[in-house]
Amino acid sequence: MYINLQITGSMQTSSFWLNEHNNNNKQLNEQILNMLNKTVKQNYFHYEGQIFLPEKGIAMGSPISSMIAEIYLQYLENIYIKHWLDSKEILFYKRYVDILILYDQREIDEQMILQKINGVDKNLQFKMSTEANNTINYLDTLIRRDSNGITIELYRKPTETGTVIHFTSNHPLEH
Repeated sequence: MYINLQITGSMQTSSFWLNEHNNNNKQLNEQILNMLNKTVKQNYFHYEGQIFLPEKGIAMGSPISSMIAEIYLQYLENIYIKHWLDSKEILFYKRYVDILILYDQREIDEQMILQKINGVDKNLQFKMSTEANNTINYLDTLIRRDSNGITIELYRKPTETGTVIHFTSNHPLEH
C-alpha cells in the first residue's frame, strides 16, 4: 500500500516538473512519465540471497533512487523554501549533502524552522545542528560569526578508519 503511495507521489512530482518546464510537448511528457512509472514499480532489492520490496520509499541503491530523491527535494524547495526566501524569514539556503540555512533571528527561530520543515512531509524528518560559540560546521567548512562579519575556514574531521582495501581486490580504484 505505502509503495503505491510513494510511486504516486514520485509520479505527481515528476509530472509537476515536466509540465513546469516542458508544457509544449504533452506526448513526450506522457512517454517520460510512463517510462518512469515502469522503472519505479521495479522497486526491489537483493539482500542475503533474497529479493525484497521495501515497505516505504524507493529501494536504497537503486539506480533511480537518487534521481527520484533529487526531483522530490527540488519540488519541496520550489513549493516551500522559495516562499521562505521571498518572505525574508530565511536569508540564505544551500543544499548539497546537508542543508545550510541562515536566518534572521528577529524574524524566526530555529525551532520554528525545524517545525515547518518537518511538517512538509510526514515521511521526512530533519535534524538540526545549531551554531555553538558563534561557529557551525558545514561539510568541510567552519563558518564563524564575529563582529567583523562571517569568516569561512577549511575544517576536516579525521576520516582515517584504519581499513585498507588491497589493490588487487574487486573494488573500484576510487575506493
